[in-house]
Amino acid sequence: MNSSVLFAIEICTFCMCLGLVEGAPTYTTTPVGITSPDDTVAPTSKKYICDFDKWEQFKIDFHKTFANDDDEFKHLLIFCDNLHQIQHHNELFRQKKVGFKMGLNQFSDMTNLEFQRKILGAQI
Repeated sequence: MNSSVLFAIEICTFCMCLGLVEGAPTYTTTPVGITSPDDTVAPTSKKYICDFDKWEQFKIDFHKTFANDDDEFKHLLIFCDNLHQIQHHNELFRQKKVGFKMGLNQFSDMTNLEFQRKILGAQI
């Protein structure tokens, strides 16, 4: 993990503790990533770890750039939430509880609402 990601995590933890990131889940850092105690984010467990290697590869694969560190961090948090949802869904797929598998794509750092507005042009 590069130093800019570690720095972003430290800033994020500080902002989250102070409530500076409105509407974001409460995250804490560990030596291996970000965890979330929010049950609504992680329906099967109370915390999960974001895979920063996947984040870095996602940015390379989909040529992602961001206006500034705050914007990148916002997208990192969304990516972590979406990655967890994908992993949870794919576990259900392995258990034959759902009929399809999910994966990362160029929209994995967007919320559903952001996707609807920017890509589908929905007036929400």
